[in-house]
Amino acid sequence: MKNKDQILLESIYDTISKKVFQFPLSVFHGTDAESANDIKTNGIKLDKCHSGYFGRAFYVTTNEKTAKENYADFSGEEEGGVVLEFIMNPRKRALNLSNEDDWDYYKNLKYKGVNVERLRGDFEFPNIMKSLGIDAIHDESFDGFAVYNVNILKII
Repeated sequence: MKNKDQILLESIYDTISKKVFQFPLSVFHGTDAESANDIKTNGIKLDKCHSGYFGRAFYVTTNEKTAKENYADFSGEEEGGVVLEFIMNPRKRALNLSNEDDWDYYKNLKYKGVNVERLRGDFEFPNIMKSLGIDAIHDESFDGFAVYNVNILKII
């Protein structure tokens, strides 16, 4: 028989794992003013993006406050950087790793016989993910998306 704590934890997990995003979705990116101007002028260039936990990608969050406090405020600028807003609308698949089925899909995803997690450091990782039909990955740990197909983003 399950105790109250086990039931509560399962309830919380079920709530989180069933989180569904409604697209198009507003997302935010915090950065320095120079990079923000470059994005506005030239668009997002993945070759200028750093490799994060989910590989080289353009990282955005659904929370404007998170974009400001965790990214723009660390831009090194006295004013605290800039937060850009985008509309995101996946063309293929955006995996939500809080969803058990999406998590299993991601953990088993292979490219040329190699698990994609082992390829995250590869410079071509965004192209690998796009070739597998993955536009973006969402992870609750940073309340954000790693976007591999930047064409799914439109700046507001």
